[in-house]
Amino acid sequence: MAKGILYEQSEIRENILKRRKELGLTQAYIAECLGVARSTYTLMERGYRKITVEELVKLAAILDTSTDYLLYGELASDIGLFVDDPEPFYGEFSKLSEEDQAEIMNAIRYKLEKKGNKNGK
Repeated sequence: MAKGILYEQSEIRENILKRRKELGLTQAYIAECLGVARSTYTLMERGYRKITVEELVKLAAILDTSTDYLLYGELASDIGLFVDDPEPFYGEFSKLSEEDQAEIMNAIRYKLEKKGNKNGK
């Protein structure tokens, strides 16, 4: 096995792989949609390259699922994350650096834009 950084939560990569295979998509296709080399995506899927928040949001859109599913294997509504009370999210968000907050906001904007395009907007 090659040396590198493995996810602490291998479930993330397993969920990405499972969903990609469910849809019958190739690594090359996912890589092209993400704007990375296939070899880079392969490292991501195997857990040897960290996935940024923005990439995770893009992966969720490409794989027609939610980031909740990719992270946890189920939807946030099923595990009670920030659904009824968004206050915990805001509290945690405010602890992040401005750069991290900007990255998350860009990922949210990307997801909303993608959702708008699916709805014909």
